Amino acid sequence: MHNLSVNRQIKVGRSIVNSWNHRLHAGKILSALARQDFNELRRLAQVPGGFLLDSIRQRVWPVLLHTQYGCYLNEKGSEEDLADPHQIAKDIERSFYYYPQGISSAQKARKQKELHDLIVEILWRNPRLKYYQGFHDICSCFLLVLGKKDAIPAAENTALFYLRYPFSPIVICHQRVQVSNVP
Repeated sequence: MHNLSVNRQIKVGRSIVNSWNHRLHAGKILSALARQDFNELRRLAQVPGGFLLDSIRQRVWPVLLHTQYGCYLNEKGSEEDLADPHQIAKDIERSFYYYPQGISSAQKARKQKELHDLIVEILWRNPRLKYYQGFHDICSCFLLVLGKKDAIPAAENTALFYLRYPFSPIVICHQRVQVSNVP
């Protein structure tokens, strides 16, 4: 009986410490954001837990990706102009399987449609970018955290300035050659 009480006290103590550490970390993030201290924000992103909450990510990601003052252009591209619309469709069909938890089939279908529109728009506006498997996972994170309007410029800047190499037609061609040479 005594050990059970001690174990509960230890768990409560850890919970209080974790809560305090969470608040302290969140305060550091918001302070770095207010100072526009990009180096500190990058460092804090690498600490276990990263930016902790979607509400903090919604403020920090646009600043780090330089999209906070961006103008959303409501252009509607067509997947007919894209090189690999079937792969995009397959990947999107598999998206939102494990997260978010507890959404209805209708909500999941709506999110998949938003994801499809987001990816098509980015690739349509940037014809030099070629879709690669896995880009839908990156875009789905932006979509779930930022919403469609803010996810488009965030994912677009990520594709253009941080993930450009995998989008290169030369890399994609090289990957296909490697795969075709596998016994």
